[in-house]
Amino acid sequence: MSASARDYVKKLNKAPDGQAITLGEKALLWYLADSYNDDPAIRAAWPAIDTLAKDNGMSAGRVRQILSDLIGKRIVWRDHRPRKDGRSVTTHSKKGSKVFPIKTNLWRFNALDGDPPEEVLEYEKREKARGKLIAEETHKKLKTKKCSTNKVSEYPQFSCATGSDASDPEAHEVMSQRLMKL
Repeated sequence: MSASARDYVKKLNKAPDGQAITLGEKALLWYLADSYNDDPAIRAAWPAIDTLAKDNGMSAGRVRQILSDLIGKRIVWRDHRPRKDGRSVTTHSKKGSKVFPIKTNLWRFNALDGDPPEEVLEYEKREKARGKLIAEETHKKLKTKKCSTNKVSEYPQFSCATGSDASDPEAHEVMSQRLMKL
């Protein structure tokens, strides 16, 4: 653990812009401080998202969201770097396999390492816009999903009114919430 990173996180109660620090954010900040290397040639932490998730009792998605929030609050910044050896990882899903180059992130504290270079800020803006676009596309797919006439819904009066298949778990949750309001 870096003494400077530990001291910074220990005293940190609010972001530089005055926003509160949540418990989840503080947990990840402690972990990053514990992983931080003070060597002048490195000055960063590089735990994997999966490691952060497992060791902090969170999902990988939640860790990504918290890290994104910390970046937005200008507490930490991410320095993307591809593997020098060019290795890649193959992911497998029902839709097929994909090969991605392995990347590691160096996590740096703004207060200790200075603000990120402009190209890093531009990259983060593009990633945030990409994430919003994916979320919007997913939302559109859920809204335009056709009703299945051969499936019986627990709430048939709402199955086609929502524009979603009532057997879809996400649509079912929406319908359940609507029924509670009645």
